[in-house]
Amino acid sequence: NCSKKEIIKKVSIRYINKIEIFVEGLKISDYFKYAITVPVGVSQNLSNLMIQTENIYENNEILTVTLHTTPSQDVTKASFVFDISYTSINHKDIGFNNVSKWLFKAHDRLNDVFEKSLTDKCKNIFDL
Repeated sequence: NCSKKEIIKKVSIRYINKIEIFVEGLKISDYFKYAITVPVGVSQNLSNLMIQTENIYENNEILTVTLHTTPSQDVTKASFVFDISYTSINHKDIGFNNVSKWLFKAHDRLNDVFEKSLTDKCKNIFDL
């Protein structure tokens, strides 16, 4: 009998949230804790936004946060996609027996990032 060791090369969890905010008086910093600065002399009226960060954690784990605009069906609202994912690549301790444990840890990390990334004003949209 020849037995093969089964290896998981990559595991990931991802949350995608669509957030609609009234356009009138909209300041992105009132809703998201990710900042963008537009140089003086450049129009401050953004028509599109795309911010992406990648943060490395222990054991080759990567947190990716993307915030971007998307078309809205309601002209009075701006529509944002807040996309967060947590991925482990070639982590030696994740075998088939440990995937659930890793997913629970990743889920907790994404919830923490979600909470830290949105202002109270934005969380009120979700009734959090």
